[in-house]
Amino acid sequence: MRAADETETSITRPQYPGDDIRPTSKKELAGWYSYGWAAEVFTVCAMGSFLPITLEQMARDRGVLLSDKVTPCSATLSGPSKTSTQAQWTLSSRYDAGGPTVVNQCVVYIFGVEINTASFAMYTFSVSVFIQAILIISMSGAADHGSHRKLLLVAFAVIGSVSTMLFLGVVPKIYMVGAVIAIIANTCFGASFVLLNSFLPLLVRHHPSVLRGVRENPPALDGSRAQEDHSDTTNDIDHGIESTVTSPLLHAHQGNSENAEADMHPATPITVSQELKLSTRISSFGIGIGYIGAIILQIVCILVVIATNQTTFSLRLVLFLIGLWWLIFTIPAALWLRSRPGPPLTTTNQGKHTRSWIGYMAYAWKSLYRTAVRTRHLKDILLFLAAWFLLSDGIATVSGTAVLFAKTQLNMQPAALGLINVIAMVAGVLGAFSWSSVSRVFNLSASQTIIACILLFELVPLYGLLGFIPAIKSLGFLGLQQPWEMFPLGIVYGLVMGGLSSYCRSFFGELIPPGNEAAFYALYAITDKGSSIFGPAIVGIITDRYGEIRPAFLFLAILIFLPLPLMLLVDVERGKRDALALAAELQPSGAQTYGTLPGNEDRAPPTDTTSDVVSLTKDSFKDFMKEHDLVLAEFYAPWCGHCKALAPKYEEAATELKGKNIPLAKVDCTEEEDLCKENGVEGYPTLKIFRGPDSSKPYQGARQADSIVSYMIKQSLPAVSTVTEENLEEIKTMDKIVVIGYFASDDKAANDVFTSFAESQRDNYLFAATSDSAIAKAEGVKQPSIVLYKDFDEKKAIYDGTIEQEAILSWVKTASTPLVGEIGPETYSSYITAGIPLAYIFAETKEERDQYAEEFKPIAEKHKGAINIATIDAKMFGAHAGNLNLDPQTFPAFAIQDPEKNAKYPYDQSKEINAKDIGKFIQDVLDGKVEPSIKSEPIPETQEGPVTVVVAHSYQDLVINNDKDVLLEFYAPWCGHCKALAPKYEELAALYAGDFKDKVTIAKIDATANDVPDSITGFPTIKLYPAGAKDSPVEYSGSRTVEDLANFIKENGKYKVDALEAASEKVEEGADVTASPSATSTEAEAPAATGDEKGDHDEL
Repeated sequence: MRAADETETSITRPQYPGDDIRPTSKKELAGWYSYGWAAEVFTVCAMGSFLPITLEQMARDRGVLLSDKVTPCSATLSGPSKTSTQAQWTLSSRYDAGGPTVVNQCVVYIFGVEINTASFAMYTFSVSVFIQAILIISMSGAADHGSHRKLLLVAFAVIGSVSTMLFLGVVPKIYMVGAVIAIIANTCFGASFVLLNSFLPLLVRHHPSVLRGVRENPPALDGSRAQEDHSDTTNDIDHGIESTVTSPLLHAHQGNSENAEADMHPATPITVSQELKLSTRISSFGIGIGYIGAIILQIVCILVVIATNQTTFSLRLVLFLIGLWWLIFTIPAALWLRSRPGPPLTTTNQGKHTRSWIGYMAYAWKSLYRTAVRTRHLKDILLFLAAWFLLSDGIATVSGTAVLFAKTQLNMQPAALGLINVIAMVAGVLGAFSWSSVSRVFNLSASQTIIACILLFELVPLYGLLGFIPAIKSLGFLGLQQPWEMFPLGIVYGLVMGGLSSYCRSFFGELIPPGNEAAFYALYAITDKGSSIFGPAIVGIITDRYGEIRPAFLFLAILIFLPLPLMLLVDVERGKRDALALAAELQPSGAQTYGTLPGNEDRAPPTDTTSDVVSLTKDSFKDFMKEHDLVLAEFYAPWCGHCKALAPKYEEAATELKGKNIPLAKVDCTEEEDLCKENGVEGYPTLKIFRGPDSSKPYQGARQADSIVSYMIKQSLPAVSTVTEENLEEIKTMDKIVVIGYFASDDKAANDVFTSFAESQRDNYLFAATSDSAIAKAEGVKQPSIVLYKDFDEKKAIYDGTIEQEAILSWVKTASTPLVGEIGPETYSSYITAGIPLAYIFAETKEERDQYAEEFKPIAEKHKGAINIATIDAKMFGAHAGNLNLDPQTFPAFAIQDPEKNAKYPYDQSKEINAKDIGKFIQDVLDGKVEPSIKSEPIPETQEGPVTVVVAHSYQDLVINNDKDVLLEFYAPWCGHCKALAPKYEELAALYAGDFKDKVTIAKIDATANDVPDSITGFPTIKLYPAGAKDSPVEYSGSRTVEDLANFIKENGKYKVDALEAASEKVEEGADVTASPSATSTEAEAPAATGDEKGDHDEL
């Protein structure tokens, strides 16, 4: 069956004004990766190591001893072996056998408050995280909406990187300036990464692999695989355009079968989408790139610190280098990332774009509030977020505390501290991979793996607390009494980080209501960022109270333990059920409940009673259909993206049709699975028209409110309405196109033909008739005549030809087409199936399109009935120019397509588009003076391998103009089914490569890189062109095994070659068989080549 999946056609439809739908390029992806490479160094190298110790050291340089509050910290140690700067590194409240010495505590006074220099760094971090969280929330509206995301990304990157570089000029005397710069830099880093992540869904949505629809056939409602041929197809826009091999332009949602309307989303269970897999892959690669860059720079920084004698200047210099790295590698991102505007914000009262920053910020906070309110109903998400809040706080606090502890109490030098960070990062990478192996070996679920990480993480503070035990303290090692002990703890920390990073996000995703991923992941990120406000501040308070950091280990042990019982309370299955229930309640239309859902009788009905869409259940369905003569019913799933897109349009149509007594209903197939199966639902949404509970047919109109209204009005009327003097004007304006027949009452032949014609076309046009000669005279027509009334061009067209259905249909199609129309979702199908060539005028602005439309009207009038001419929005649908062999980046542009001949005539894009030259070009095309453009790969110089490679320029010679049976596979390089078929196809070709090469050719052609005259609706398509009957190819629809394909050639080819039997005879004779392994054993040896594979195709 066909899956009308809008996101997987070759040309996507803009989802909002200004949507940049150009395919994601390699350069754009490189720009996205470049920023990860640029900025990740700040959080790893700066925040993770050098920034905390720089802040502490600069404060120490200005600090005084707590004992007398006068003596500078730098004046307490001296000796011939130490420089004054090196002495400052060892001046600390070092923990030894005698415990901390208060005289060695170094403090600064900020606004009269006494603060330990180590606490100073922790407080700075807390403040920066608080401001960062506020900023991230406030500007998230600008990240997701409007055209500011790239500008803001670059701005925050420049401010953050320059602020980091400014540390080079910050001397201890102005150490408070350093704190301010650190806050600015960290805040900008967080904001820039939110903006970077907002690009990811757009890069994925427009990625070529998504646009081409690389996906397997999804399961049907019963969990089985759909077996219909070409289940993944070429033309989702309209099934009447199978005569053209070009990919679909727009998604008109019109078709000739019920299944054309259904988007094949699985009902149970929800599987990982291609987009999610691609998003995960891009995100993971970006993170990996960032960490590789951070490790490289961290090693460079360690060498710089060592080379410059590990002074305070050394630290300022490496921060300068970190900022410089950030700034330099932001440049490729600024150059290569496209702006990719988000949907504009709108106000509910005026409908105008809200462009002010206040509007963006208000929207962001409201969105957060709405998500938080929704979360109240999800117990397991609340438990997880509470656990993640504490866990994230613990991770960030341990990182900063460890660095400062190692510096101030273990007297570790900056180079050694940097090395700990490198070790932790390497361990983190290993942890990301190793935890998946651990979970498989011990059969751990995601939540159990997270719990295991927490338990391992708990060892870090507990190990530090061993230093309080007198017996261990007396040893002089263990319990973090020696610098070397920091290195194994760094490994433990890295392993834990790798595991938590891998599992927490995916585990949270299991609990999110389908269709609300962005909002809930934003809440996840805020919980992550916001949590780190408290831990560092509390550690700072403890350090100020006790004069050293070690007592804070007890707090860290408690902080890390607290998420454990919360995680144990999380019930994944319950969370999934609650998420699905909430997703259903969040349906945009807010449909009222008609009847009670089975098993949910105790639930309160929805509070939204304003909806005009009626929700039906198995108990209420039949009664409702009996009560109404005509009903349009939508079968949907709450999590289905296309269903959500349809919902507001469906609601709008329901409101308008309510007054005409045409109800619109809906059925939730996740709750009413049996009812949906009974009605043959195989994908979502499926729309059906019911005339009673047992009579239905598929809705075949467009999924737009006005289209639904127009279509259902036609269905509610008789095939031919009766025109009177009183209702004539009303009927003439009931639809955009109305066809009225003027026949004498005794003209039975004309009346019968017109009625039959109306019955066949009632889905497309509104028909009426009258036998009143006075009405005909008033309208200026003679009987018999047919008048087409329309709301464009000359408003009325009169047909006075022969009253024959075929002639009338041809005239109606011509008369109902504007002289110069606009190609869009609702018009493309009618244009491409009109039976005549279509001329495209690509222009980027409405002004240009209107100008060309006016200029080309005389040409359209001259050739009316021979060719249609229409403008097309190049910004929205410019990529379609590539299907016409135009450059999709150069506009305006002009091309002619002849769907009947599958021919394309692109106009030279270096020439100006004007009425005179285009008029001549159109005339020459119609006169056959212009050769069609044929896209072709170069003809191979030699044929390597048993499969013959065909290209467009060799197609006639290798496939048509010969006396061989030719089996030709039409494939796409990205097609998964084609890749699976490749080795078996090679094996098949080997069977004929010897004795039968003069009779049979096994060939293939890349249909994405070559124009071919055949109708291709999915990949792979396999056709046999028998010798002597090349004009009647036979399409293969069996299982893709060597045996079945060989039998197909034997049964349908001219020469009836039995290659399998010949191969078996050679085996029996002990001869060398070219085909290896035996073709007859292929199915057993190749499990992929089973009946399950029959009919599975990838989309064009």
